[in-house]
Amino acid sequence: MSTITARLAHNWLVARARRTAREAPQVDPEIGAAAGGSDPLEELIADEEERQLWRAVAALPSGQRTAVMLHYRQGLRVREVATVLGVTAGTVKTLLFRARQRLRRVLGDKPHEDANA
Repeated sequence: MSTITARLAHNWLVARARRTAREAPQVDPEIGAAAGGSDPLEELIADEEERQLWRAVAALPSGQRTAVMLHYRQGLRVREVATVLGVTAGTVKTLLFRARQRLRRVLGDKPHEDANA
């Protein structure tokens, strides 16, 4: 039963990610400037980077993709992901590690670009 639940959750997350990727954020520069909010261009860039990330996640091998979706999108702990997938916590950690490595290669390692700015 947990395999069925994991597959249903995975399919729902993939469909949701596709819908989100197709929907462009509506940005009104006057509202952002008047409200003293953050720069709409920065928000748009951040949204695009997030869409690129989740497109790259969608291209991961099935086990890695499912582990990433359950852990990072759904907020499940490693043990919870292990239970859903029917594997050990160590296996989930390995899946997440390999997924992060692959995502770094695909997207480029950019976490500290602003540190020197």
